[in-house]
Amino acid sequence: MSSVAVIDVETTGLRPFGHDRVVEVAVVVVTPDDEIVREYATLVNPERDIGPTSIHGLTSADIIDAPTFGMIAGSLIEAMADCVAMAGHNFRFDHAFMVEEFKRLDVAFPQKPSICTMALAGGGTLEACCQEQHIPLGNNAHSALHDARATAHLLAAKLRNNRKALDTLSALTPICWPPITATSTQAVTRSNTQAVQKAPPEYLQRLIHRPRTQNEQIKDSAAVAYIGLLDRVLEDRRVDPDEVDALVELADHWQISSGMIQKLHHEYLQRLVRLAWADGVVTNSERRD
Repeated sequence: MSSVAVIDVETTGLRPFGHDRVVEVAVVVVTPDDEIVREYATLVNPERDIGPTSIHGLTSADIIDAPTFGMIAGSLIEAMADCVAMAGHNFRFDHAFMVEEFKRLDVAFPQKPSICTMALAGGGTLEACCQEQHIPLGNNAHSALHDARATAHLLAAKLRNNRKALDTLSALTPICWPPITATSTQAVTRSNTQAVQKAPPEYLQRLIHRPRTQNEQIKDSAAVAYIGLLDRVLEDRRVDPDEVDALVELADHWQISSGMIQKLHHEYLQRLVRLAWADGVVTNSERRD
C-alpha cells in the first residue's frame, strides 16, 4: 500500500530563507489506512542560538550534543524511502525549512508530490483539526514527533472517505530522493536529553561519591587550587576522561571531601552567575556557560 512521509520541524524562528534553522525534525511514515510504518526523530544542533524556548520547549542544554542537520540528512532520507508523497500540517512551512537545510548541503530536496492536512481540513491549527476528528493529542504539543504522529492520524482520517485523493496516491510511484548515505550518527531525542540532564555527569558522580574524610574542613589554599583547576578544565566547555581522572586524583591527594566538593562547585556556579549578571544582561553564550 502507498505510504506517505509526514514531516514536522521545530525551528529557531519563522524565516527559513533567512538565518533560522531546524532544531528538531521528525518523520512518521503512514499508510492511508492509518498504519504507522516507521518513525524517525532527532534534535538538531542549529549551530546558532536556540530561538524561542517558550514555543518549542527546547534549551541550549538540550541541543548542545545533538547532531547537525548534515549529520542526520542521510538517515532522514533513509526513513522516507519508498514513500510516494510528503505531508505536513501547513506543509509549506516545514517543506521550506527542509529545502533550505538540504540546500546548505548542496542537495536538492524534492518539491512534490505533497499533501497539506491543514488544506484538507479547510484550515485551522493542528490541535483544532485533531479535536474535530477526535484524535487524542497528549501533552507534548510542539514536539516534532508528537506533531508528526498527530498529523499522520489526521491525514488518514481525511483520506478515509476521499476516493479521489486515495486513487491519486495509489497511482503515484516512490519519490526519487537525493542520494545521501546514512551515517552511524545516533538520533538524539527529547527523552534522551532529559534523562542525561537529570543525571549528574560521570565526573561529578565520581567526585561526590568518594568516601568522606573524617575532617570536613579544608585549607583555603587547597580550595583555591581546586577552583583554579576547575577553571582550567572548563575553559573549552568540555570535560574529557583525562581531566576527570585529574580532578578525582587531586581531590584525593588534597583530601577534599565529597561535601566540600559540592560546596566548591556550588560557589563556582554562583560566581559564574554573578559575573554574567554584572552588566544586567545575560547573553546567549553566558546562558550556555
